Amino acid sequence: MSARRTVSADWLVEAVGSVFAAVGIRPRAATAVARGLVEADLRGTPSDGVTLVPMYVERLRKGSVGTHESAEVVHDMGAIAVLDADHALGLLTGDQAMDLAVLKARTYGLGAVAVRRAFHFGGAYRYARTAAYAGCVGIAAANSGLLRPAPGGGTAVPGDNPLAVAVPTETGEPILLSLTSSEAATGPMGYGLALAVDILTGVLSGGGFGSGVRELHGDTSEPHDCAHFFLALSVSAFGSRAAFESCVAELTDQITGSGQLLLPGRLEAERKTAARRTGVPLDARVLAALRETATAVGVTLADPR
Repeated sequence: MSARRTVSADWLVEAVGSVFAAVGIRPRAATAVARGLVEADLRGTPSDGVTLVPMYVERLRKGSVGTHESAEVVHDMGAIAVLDADHALGLLTGDQAMDLAVLKARTYGLGAVAVRRAFHFGGAYRYARTAAYAGCVGIAAANSGLLRPAPGGGTAVPGDNPLAVAVPTETGEPILLSLTSSEAATGPMGYGLALAVDILTGVLSGGGFGSGVRELHGDTSEPHDCAHFFLALSVSAFGSRAAFESCVAELTDQITGSGQLLLPGRLEAERKTAARRTGVPLDARVLAALRETATAVGVTLADPR
């Protein structure tokens, strides 16, 4: 068991942002990426957190991830758009895509945006939550290539594909379901969800799908070439937002009963609140790797606080 170190979230954002700025990301965008990664650690989902910094930086230095900050709109028809990210950092193009989906939802009642030639976008919850804060039911998904054989089969099928759904509530804190296809269930359900996500993301966008998506932690000189999908459904387009949120509250009260059952996303939100106060718990190896990466790109990190 590796030792853990607790550091302040502000220090960690500053440290990670300085590393990305040193490899060609403009400071504002570098900070945005840093905040996205640090939030995953705050929420207790470290696989999408600061542990990814060395791999991100290696890909930036080798050119399989670009330093540009936005994707190109290659198709725009009413409520629908397709973006080509040209392998930019997914945390940046993901924000761009969901913001566009929300903008379209305000005009058309819904907005659907697919992104091809994309890169890892962190936690899918970030984008679904953005839509919920804007009064929309939000859905975000990404594909990740082949992982394991389907039940009864011998060939690898679409893998650990993340999917998040967020619903606006009266309290302002969305109901936020975030999972990967491997978490859904072993067997046909997980395989079916992975396949559906691969179609929504890679096939629908005209981007990479199945074996066309490269291993995220594989050859860092090759683009990951994943794809993303974002959907925003304006609640007010279907009727009264207040009535919707009142019904959601009634439904959740029926489910939670005595209050012992937490709604999806609430545990992570509580962890985030606590970690902002007490510090972000990091595996000592992750912190050491961050320091090594910083040194490699010419950045001297201040001592953690």
